[in-house]
Amino acid sequence: MTWLNRLLAIVLLLLGLGLVWLGGQLLLEGGSPYYLACAFALVAVAWLLWRQSKRALYVYGALWFISLAWSLWESGLAFWPLLGRMGLLTGIGIWLLLPWVRRPLGAKPVTRLSSGLLTGALVALLGGIGW
Repeated sequence: MTWLNRLLAIVLLLLGLGLVWLGGQLLLEGGSPYYLACAFALVAVAWLLWRQSKRALYVYGALWFISLAWSLWESGLAFWPLLGRMGLLTGIGIWLLLPWVRRPLGAKPVTRLSSGLLTGALVALLGGIGW
């Protein structure tokens, strides 16, 4: 399923480049540097995915956890602000945890960590939808 990783790499590159522009404008206006840093991380993940490197998983995982910490610091536990900040990143993260995405990257298709994270994410997603 290498083509799925390449397609995701293109999508992440486009998201990252758009965020470089918008995050840079926000930073010039005195806003948060988070968006620009996130943009560069997305571009790095896109490049690693294109090269079929499993480092993409680690860089994306770090980006997700840093984004979660920033989101909690900025908006607290309010559902809608958290959803706006973490929804897309979580969806992409769930996709990256799937075995057919991990296998072409040279990562084990299923590990305790990946299956635990995927299960937790799906339970949280279903709980959020139910809530």
